[in-house]
Amino acid sequence: MVVALLVLPLVIGIAGRRGHVTPEDFRTNVGGNGLVATVFGVIAGNVGIGTFLAIFAFSAASPVIGAAIVGAYVLGLVLCGLLAPVIRRHAERAGAVSLVDLVARTHRMTQPVWVWVPVAAMFVLRAAVQLGALGLLLGPVFGVTTAAAVVASGAIIGLYLVLGGYRAAVRTDIAQALIVLAAVGISASGIPEMPAQARDFIDFGPYRPVILVGIALFLPFSALMAIDNWQRITVARSAATARAGFLIAAVACLGVYVTIAVTGYRSGVGGDVLAIFAQMMPEGLAWLATVMFIASIMSSIDTFIMPLVTSLGPQSTLRSLRIAVMGLMAATVACTLVMGDVLMTVISAFNSLTALMPTVLAAFVIARPAALSAVLSINAGFAVTLALGFVDINIAALAGFAVAAAAYGLGSVMGRSGRLPGATGQGKGVIR
Repeated sequence: MVVALLVLPLVIGIAGRRGHVTPEDFRTNVGGNGLVATVFGVIAGNVGIGTFLAIFAFSAASPVIGAAIVGAYVLGLVLCGLLAPVIRRHAERAGAVSLVDLVARTHRMTQPVWVWVPVAAMFVLRAAVQLGALGLLLGPVFGVTTAAAVVASGAIIGLYLVLGGYRAAVRTDIAQALIVLAAVGISASGIPEMPAQARDFIDFGPYRPVILVGIALFLPFSALMAIDNWQRITVARSAATARAGFLIAAVACLGVYVTIAVTGYRSGVGGDVLAIFAQMMPEGLAWLATVMFIASIMSSIDTFIMPLVTSLGPQSTLRSLRIAVMGLMAATVACTLVMGDVLMTVISAFNSLTALMPTVLAAFVIARPAALSAVLSINAGFAVTLALGFVDINIAALAGFAVAAAAYGLGSVMGRSGRLPGATGQGKGVIR
């Protein structure tokens, strides 16, 4: 079953090469983003290993924080659905597909690389978390080291994305989401057999109550800042399709998130999330936990990488798009091999999205925002959230947002002419 999961995307990627494939097909899966693809894409992209680890670990340490995270995640998907028509209108007006496109075009950048690089770093970091977990899972299965499994996994994912692009990512999401939903549903049957833990719901464990402020204020909007969710909205068959897809997926994800949270809460001490889910499976089906995690991981990595490639613009050739895929996958593998504590990396990756909020909000409400504002805001906010994520996660999101907002204001005060090479102008807003 594990081998089948690894081979399936390759088969779909090869099938995607049949006939004439245009760069636009490669970037956005033209004509293939209906309701079914959108629903399962949202589920697959928003139930990754980071989701499992964060909800499970926080629920085990603090029931109230775990519940807050579940509520915030679901609210984020609901917001994506409700705001889908607004996002579509602004994106179409700006001629944008990706989130980077919108920022670059509304801020009149001739060289959006100034914002593409930090955004790429945010999502390469998130993809690296997924790839590291995949290496830990596949190493023992195939009897190789974790590092070797990471490199091999990165090569497989990179290969099917090079072959099929966003089309391969969308098509594999359907099968992967179905596997995750089925496996989580089966595992839920084992919850009643877990020993109950006598603990207060309002128990913050090793954390401080201030962490709830960051969760409530920023975590729901992190779904809107996610480049994969953004692309699902802009490429869906219609605004109505995007809205319905996210709202339906929010209900399905709620069931998944609650199951993870209850499992973490009843485990009481956290521990190995894979081992605990394997124990919850019916007799003889412990392997299903491994399959579930592999499916959730692979579905997240590909939909983080492809929207970054989409930002390269419609003028890009298939060759340049494929080279970009290989470069991003190589960066993800390298990041995976050097990163430290996985849970802290997960938290830092989510916190870093708050650095995008001031700039994205300005793109919707300010008539002629300054390019320098976006550059300063995103880069400064990302640096602060990343640094504080490993120092004090209780305040990382709040501090990162505050710095990003202040930097955006500073950029506006310094003037719209810009102070960085290529950060201003009336260009088309595509990276070149």
